[in-house]
Amino acid sequence: MGYGAPSQEPFHFPEIYEGNTTYTDIMRKAMRTKYSILRYYYTEFFLQSNYGGPAIYKPLWMEFPNDPLAYQNETNNVMIGDSLKVSVLANAFGVNQTSFYFPKDTWCNILDFKDKCFTTAGETQVRSSKAYEAYVHMRQGKIVPF
Repeated sequence: MGYGAPSQEPFHFPEIYEGNTTYTDIMRKAMRTKYSILRYYYTEFFLQSNYGGPAIYKPLWMEFPNDPLAYQNETNNVMIGDSLKVSVLANAFGVNQTSFYFPKDTWCNILDFKDKCFTTAGETQVRSSKAYEAYVHMRQGKIVPF
């Protein structure tokens, strides 16, 4: 960042996003989420480096190539390794809901334990798309280091 450029530290964004949630709160939560799955990233990079394989961050269809619905909406449905599905929120202002596809499996939200695990035969779910919400689901039978 150059001299005279606006500061980008989270504490410089105290404005209210919604209710009592500030932009600083949203950034703080995003950083905690990133650091909470850092060991998983390191494990995936180690495996990729030593054993090769597909990309670590990839569209959903790369993990589920025989599921024709996995090819739809590639920007909102991605996998990190073979264990975590990240449902990327829509980027437009005023978008309150986003559709996410979940292939056949059992999925558990690892960031919000109130969001119960669910089994799907392959379905699209509509979920809220607030800036402070994140959806990272772990597949059944997988181990993710925290």
